[in-house]
Amino acid sequence: QLIASGESAHVEFKSTIWFDINQSLKNPNYSPKKEAYIQDNIIKTIAGFLNSEGGSLIIGVSDDGEAYGLKDDIQFTQRKDLDGLELEITQLLMNVFSKEIVATKVRSSFPQFKQKTILRIDVKPSNSPIFAKTSKDQEAFYVRIGNLTQLMSTQSAISYIAQHKWNSEK
Repeated sequence: QLIASGESAHVEFKSTIWFDINQSLKNPNYSPKKEAYIQDNIIKTIAGFLNSEGGSLIIGVSDDGEAYGLKDDIQFTQRKDLDGLELEITQLLMNVFSKEIVATKVRSSFPQFKQKTILRIDVKPSNSPIFAKTSKDQEAFYVRIGNLTQLMSTQSAISYIAQHKWNSEK
């Protein structure tokens, strides 16, 4: 039902965590590996949800609702199974945000969609501003605006942080 409704301010689809589907289709010499720039899209989306009203990130589903599943990403994990994938995702998120944020604001599950296992990451809104560090070592402030995750300029981030209702009850 969530996927059928499409992307919104509270729902985002990503085809993969690390695997570059486009490269693998276009370039016969592409050697699959963990791609940091694809992983960065996951980090930015979660940061955007944390700094806004929360939401659900669905990984293994394309923007048009096609089921990819997680098999291409699992190959990059040390254990090469779902448990190993969850472990590596959790470790990544704790390195980017903090153990406290991941423990209290982020929940992962592995539902089935069109006979494929996908990853659903539910994110609650943060009680305070969250800056995310991408693979390029740049800390940045992201928010969810409509169905887009937006990088905020310094001035926009200051204004947003000042005006946003950070609720310690969340």
